[in-house]
Amino acid sequence: MSKKQQDLIDRELNRTSKKLLRKSKKQPAALILVLLIAAVLYVRENDFLTEASGGSPAVETLQDTEAEEAELLRVTDGDTIWVRLSGEKEKVRLLEINTPESVHSDESRNTVFGEEASDYLKSLLEDVEQVYLTRDSSDRDQYGRLLRMVWLEAPKDPMDETELREKCVNARLILAGYALPVEFDDHSYVALFREFQQEAMDEERGLWGQEAWWEYYRKNYRE
Repeated sequence: MSKKQQDLIDRELNRTSKKLLRKSKKQPAALILVLLIAAVLYVRENDFLTEASGGSPAVETLQDTEAEEAELLRVTDGDTIWVRLSGEKEKVRLLEINTPESVHSDESRNTVFGEEASDYLKSLLEDVEQVYLTRDSSDRDQYGRLLRMVWLEAPKDPMDETELREKCVNARLILAGYALPVEFDDHSYVALFREFQQEAMDEERGLWGQEAWWEYYRKNYRE
């Protein structure tokens, strides 16, 4: 609804409330309607003031979420790392991406592609001591792992494409051709990550440069 339409509705509500107010001395029900209209106008005015000031009293956006600094401890595989956060060791599952398995308890699921993805992540984080974590809508998965976007530097805007390309480990894995976008409860980045995947495919980066990976991908990941 446009601001002009909202103003028209508010003016009509004001006119109606004045008419009812004149009747309220003889008709108690009219007074109740006046009070209800007044309450509606109060809420609308406060919503407008909040919007005009750039505030959002009830909804936290990704841009409002401050990155948490964590000490990088080690890389587990292509999409999992260990960090020390607020003095506690935490296992972090990189959000909205998936890489082939390399350390699964069922060894039949481990592949050379998973080893390559893990090696790429290790090389990307080789000289990194501190990483920065942001979240989407979820906090942890069913295994107790933190679900996070992992950054080499704290982002100013975690949804900015340039920052994602340059600083975000999750995005870098897809752009380099070692990870796939995946959507569960968290999906703020999936659309952009799919574009990153297509870019990597077109340029035959990373795993996409191997015919064996294409065959594995068609067999195991294509719907």
